[in-house]
Amino acid sequence: MTKITQLSKFVSKVLRHEPDLYGLSLDADGFTSLAELQHVVRLNFREAVADDVLEFVLTQPASDKNQRFELVEGRVRARYGHSQNAPRIAYPSVLPPSVLYHGTSQHVLSTILAEGLQARSRQYVHLTNERKIAERVGERHGKLALLEVNARLAHTEGVAFYLADEYHYLVNALPPRYLHVIETD
Repeated sequence: MTKITQLSKFVSKVLRHEPDLYGLSLDADGFTSLAELQHVVRLNFREAVADDVLEFVLTQPASDKNQRFELVEGRVRARYGHSQNAPRIAYPSVLPPSVLYHGTSQHVLSTILAEGLQARSRQYVHLTNERKIAERVGERHGKLALLEVNARLAHTEGVAFYLADEYHYLVNALPPRYLHVIETD
């Protein structure tokens, strides 16, 4: 694992799941000061990391469709993936595209098809408009199960969709009637 990847994972852990453990306070929108985060990184990250490396992690290249962090006027937050114990991040409600995707593992597929998509320990269910992103996410969890989401119908029937960035959409939960399995390993 590269130093950049290690740092990205550490920053994700701090901003998404355990800000209190590292002495960070997040505001109502999930932001903290970049200076405070830099201090936490210097104290806790095992590798000596220059500020420009941290900035690279936070301002990923435009080619990186994950865009995990947002840096605005000296303040930083994780865009999505927050645990329930972190402050709930508000996103703008949007009209979703007709179809979105969700990648998961085959071992949870029967539960999802019975109960729908639930945020569980996260704040939101994550969906994407890019099939390849969903495939990559699903493969991280075991044998891939790729779901197609009838997002427009769900929206029409009252499910609120939120836009985290140009590739990632979030919902609180999604009933199984909007889900269709399109691929399994």
